[in-house]
Amino acid sequence: MGKKFGLLFALVMVASLLLSSCAQPTPATVVQTVEVVKTVEVPKEVVKTVEVEKTVVSTVEVSVPVTQTQATTLAIEHFSVIQGTTWSGAQDRAAKRLMQKYPNLKYVYKESVTPDQTVPFAEEMIAQGANIVVGNAEFIGMPLKDIADKYPKNYFMSVIASDVTTKPNFIRYFPRQYQPLYLEGLIAGALTKTGNIGIVSLPERPGHPAHSWLLSGSDGCGQAA
Repeated sequence: MGKKFGLLFALVMVASLLLSSCAQPTPATVVQTVEVVKTVEVPKEVVKTVEVEKTVVSTVEVSVPVTQTQATTLAIEHFSVIQGTTWSGAQDRAAKRLMQKYPNLKYVYKESVTPDQTVPFAEEMIAQGANIVVGNAEFIGMPLKDIADKYPKNYFMSVIASDVTTKPNFIRYFPRQYQPLYLEGLIAGALTKTGNIGIVSLPERPGHPAHSWLLSGSDGCGQAA
């Protein structure tokens, strides 16, 4: 009995070994941790520094001395009255218009001035502050040239048609009146009923504006006196 049992046990063991050697091997499960590194492009904010030229305006306070406009006194010696539409009246109105335009201008005058009064009246007005002295006719303006050197800081002017005297502070001037005088003569010649016209003027001299008046008058009526 004992021998049979031992033989049976040996057969079973041999059979088990044979079966285990013929069976498919069971695969082993291996757990492996793999670290995957993936490169991802991330948008980047690019900051660019640009140099820009700028104009810098600086405010600087500067003290500027205020210069007041110098007052000027214009003195006119009129050879006739200034009332009405006279030669002197026209220049008187012109001087007053200048005062309206230039607030720093003062105007003084003398009427019916004769040649012997020119210098005394001029010096009187200079003493009162006159900077510019005007003789509005040649016969009262010419004496002013004799005192121009005495008052170098003053200016003297005169209506002069013939004399050519000039100095740094003595100025000659003459209005352009030939055209209107010629027109006046034409009108006088057209209106005369006798065929004669006449004009009362200053003493005869070359280049006198009365020549234009008489010339046009004779064109209008055929005769002038």
